[in-house]
Amino acid sequence: MSERLLRVLLSEIKTLRIVCQKCKTVVEVPVEKLDTKFTNGACRFCGETFRSEAIPDSDLLGKLGNTLTLLRSIENHVQIEISIPLD
Repeated sequence: MSERLLRVLLSEIKTLRIVCQKCKTVVEVPVEKLDTKFTNGACRFCGETFRSEAIPDSDLLGKLGNTLTLLRSIENHVQIEISIPLD
């Protein structure tokens, strides 16, 4: 059985779509601005928290943005590819 995949290089990801699961608001944010867009850790429209219950003071979206930016800085040494199943 074959599997269809969409493969995306990390360096090709410029924008992330953040979807609030409470109010369904979608915000498109450039990766390099994730660390400043949700500094209060919540949806700008309904106030739903985007923080982890395990680490309440965490800014996971900001950390994701910082990590993606740091990983891009080593792309001349390693390429990271994300595989997304299409089936």
